[in-house]
Amino acid sequence: MTSTTHKAADSTPSSKASWPQLQPPLEGYDPVEYYEDTNYGVMSVPACMNYVGRECDDIYTRRDLSGTDSDIVGATWAPTNVRVKNARREGKTLDLNGFELLSSQVSDLNVDFLDQKDVVDRYYPHCERLVAESIQKTWGGRNLIVKAFDHNVRSSKSGSFSSKKQQAIKNANGAVVQNPLGVVHADYTCVSGPKRLKDLSCPPKKNDVLRAQLLNLAMETAGDGATIDESDIPSLLQDAVVQDALEGKKRFIFVNVWRNINPNEPVLRSPLACIDAKTMSTADLVTFKIHYTDRIGENYFVRSPENPDGHGWWYYPQMNMDEALLLKQWDSSGRIAQLDGKEKSGDVMDTSHDSASTFTVHSAFTDVSCPTDALPRESIEVRCVIILDDAAD
Repeated sequence: MTSTTHKAADSTPSSKASWPQLQPPLEGYDPVEYYEDTNYGVMSVPACMNYVGRECDDIYTRRDLSGTDSDIVGATWAPTNVRVKNARREGKTLDLNGFELLSSQVSDLNVDFLDQKDVVDRYYPHCERLVAESIQKTWGGRNLIVKAFDHNVRSSKSGSFSSKKQQAIKNANGAVVQNPLGVVHADYTCVSGPKRLKDLSCPPKKNDVLRAQLLNLAMETAGDGATIDESDIPSLLQDAVVQDALEGKKRFIFVNVWRNINPNEPVLRSPLACIDAKTMSTADLVTFKIHYTDRIGENYFVRSPENPDGHGWWYYPQMNMDEALLLKQWDSSGRIAQLDGKEKSGDVMDTSHDSASTFTVHSAFTDVSCPTDALPRESIEVRCVIILDDAAD
C-alpha cells in the first residue's frame, strides 16, 4: 500500500489548530478487500488517520464546564494512509490487545442516551455488570470493584466539530454532543492515569458527571435542612483502596464501554478503529494536556509512524446496538505503565507475546465501504474504573 503523509504548513510550537475532520484516504491507496465468505463481508479497508507530526512535542487545549474545547495549541496534523482490518474473526482480547467485542443486549432497556440522568441511573449499572463479568471471566473471582464514572455521546450529525451550518445536538445537561473524534489518541498517560484514579477518591469536581448523584447522596445522609459543604460530598472510591492501588498493592484498570445507540441501524459511517497494543511503541507517543477549570488532564496523541504498516489497525464492521466494544484506556500492570512516567526514555513496545497491554490507541475513520445513504453514527462511550487484587509483580 502506498502511504501519503500531509503536514500543516505552520509547525511552530505556538501554532493553533482546530480539531481535524474525518476524511477519505489520500491518493494512492489499495481498494477494499472482501472475504470470499460473504457472511463476514469486508476483510480490510483503506483509511486516512489523523496523526500528529513527528516534530510535535507540547500540545494542549482548554475545556469549559460544558465539555467544549478551544483550539489546540502546538499540534500539526499529519494525515496518513493505513490499512484497517476486520477483527470479527480474530479473537482479540482486552487483556492482550487492549480491545474486545462482547454481546450485550440493551435494546430492550429503552435508555434515553441524550438524558444524562437516565444514562447514569440506568445504563451505568449495566456497564458495571458487563465489565465485571468480563474481568472475572479473564482473571477469576478476585476481589473486584467496578464503577462507571463518566461518559460521552457522539453523533456524526452534530455540528460541534464539523460545518457551522449544521445544528449542534445537545444532551439533557446542555453539553454539545460531539462528532466522532478523528484523531489518533489514547485517553490516559503515565501521569494522568494514576492522577485520575486519585481524583476518584476525592469529592467530585465541577466537570464530573457523578457530582449531582453524589451530592444528592450527601443531602439524603445529612437530612432535611442540613448545610452541605464541598467536603461533605462523598467520593466514588474509598481513599484507602485507591492508595493501595497507587502503591502497587492492587491492580487498577480504566475501560471504556463503546456502543452504537441507534436501535435501527448498525454503525456504517465513521466507525471506531483500534491499534493492537502489541504494535504500539512509546517512541510514537506525545502528551496532549487538557486544561479544565479545576484540574489538568492528559491524553496521548500519536506521531505519524515512520512505517505506516507498523501500527496494526482493526475494527468491527457494522456494530449493532446489542454489541459492546471494551477499550482498555489504562492498566497499571501493562508494560508502558510499569515505566512509571519514563515513557520517553526509549523505544519500548507495550506488550510481549503474553503480557498485559497498557492501553489501546484508537480513532474514528471514514470507511470507504460505507453506503452513501448510510445514517450518521450515534454512539456512547462509558468510562469505568476497575480495582482488583492482581497487582503487577
